[in-house]
Amino acid sequence: MVMKKNTKDLNVYSETEIPGTASSEQEFDKLLRNHHLAIQTVTGIVMLKYSDILLFEYINTHKWQVRLADDKTFPLRPSVTSRDILSILPAFVQINQNCIINLTHLTLIENKTLKCLFDVPYLGSINIEISPLYYKKMKENLNIL
Repeated sequence: MVMKKNTKDLNVYSETEIPGTASSEQEFDKLLRNHHLAIQTVTGIVMLKYSDILLFEYINTHKWQVRLADDKTFPLRPSVTSRDILSILPAFVQINQNCIINLTHLTLIENKTLKCLFDVPYLGSINIEISPLYYKKMKENLNIL
């Protein structure tokens, strides 16, 4: 099944096998892994799995870029906005003005510093912090015990 999701200036195509219902975590994980995304970048169309996307960063050339879990980056067209990115998948959450993360890779948020730690080992050297305003919004959408 191929579905086109219309977002302003961001051509996003979703392809997935949809089972009857996702009644268990394993089925949900399988469904998430099967999602594919085609993103129009500055240089061409890149085919990605949702699970491969680590984060989106707003870079100094006034455009967003996607950073993958293997540390590859692809600059997006300048007309793409944070709203366009956030509309792709609920797991994409903005944590400050310049960063949108994929929650599926987030493992820890430190209480005092609001520093994010991810399940990708090389990212220990990258300092990504949630701004207090975005942290408050994010907490409202998470199931916290």
